[in-house]
Amino acid sequence: MSHVVVACGGLGTRLGYDGQKCLVPIAGRPFLHYKLDELLANGATQIDLLVAHAWKDVRAATKG
Repeated sequence: MSHVVVACGGLGTRLGYDGQKCLVPIAGRPFLHYKLDELLANGATQIDLLVAHAWKDVRAATKG
């Protein structure tokens, strides 16, 4: 696996979260961090995130 595309759209309102669903905190970390760790551990070398209206929030959560 080298290039992966992850759909990160949708609000987390039904989960009781005021933000992107992929950023819902689980054990103190955004859900997306767990997915990115898994993809990197399995050989992903490029990961594209498909994000709509709250892309700045997702970008801020994934920098670093």
